[in-house]
Amino acid sequence: MYPMACEVGIPRPARRSTLARLRAVQHNVEQHWTTLASALSLEAATNTDQHDVLFAMVHGVSMTAMVARAWQSLQAVFDAAAARWEERPEPTPTQLCDAIVASGKEQNRQLQAHVDACMAAMQAMETRYTAALEDTKAANHALDAKLSEVLMLLRGKVVEGF
Repeated sequence: MYPMACEVGIPRPARRSTLARLRAVQHNVEQHWTTLASALSLEAATNTDQHDVLFAMVHGVSMTAMVARAWQSLQAVFDAAAARWEERPEPTPTQLCDAIVASGKEQNRQLQAHVDACMAAMQAMETRYTAALEDTKAANHALDAKLSEVLMLLRGKVVEGF
């Protein structure tokens, strides 16, 4: 079995925020870029032959201007990423818990509003049903009364006819 890193004396990496890790990567890239730019400027100082002229003819810009533009682009990307992470710090466990609780409360509030709307719709339907039932009963009573009158008239005609 292999020993664990802490057993052989390798220190545990420090916990860093995303912004700190981004800044470390930016610093590393900046060091490599500075080395590249230094090598390029040394090459340009010692070699002033047709390579620079050919590069400028093909690309429409000198090699040093191209490197400067590339560095500005990289710097802009790092700055945009850093700004995005600076605006939004990593939440603590308490903040996450509070956000979950708030989300649950909001969902419960929305569900309760939906239940209330459904109950109001059911109450309105029940009111309409009760009104329709009363109308039906009244119509049935009216029909029963008419039917009784018709039956009375028929009985009277039948009795007179005999």
